[in-house]
Amino acid sequence: MEQDDDMWNLYNLLAKGDFIQGKITRKVTIEGSLGSERKSLTVVIRIEELEYDPDSNVVRIKGKNASENKFIQVGQFQSMDISNYSVITLIKVLINLNLRNTGMKLMKKG
Repeated sequence: MEQDDDMWNLYNLLAKGDFIQGKITRKVTIEGSLGSERKSLTVVIRIEELEYDPDSNVVRIKGKNASENKFIQVGQFQSMDISNYSVITLIKVLINLNLRNTGMKLMKKG
């Protein structure tokens, strides 16, 4: 995402149920250690909520982790902020419409 309009366009492209992959920073506990540290992790989140903040030009994603990860369990809630120059992968969930079973017909133009 490089321009201000990109965030608005991305927000309008995303939908609940889609998957988005990107990097987040998360505070994690290291096994065998008493403390914790911040780690950069790549996650895949199934979108449950999203919002666009025009003041900061950020798309905020909230959902559940959908990928195996040493630090985050599958199904655990996670959020992600997407801003200009974020690198993401969007996996769009499409609904398979079987028009024969709905009584709808495709019309040919002309």
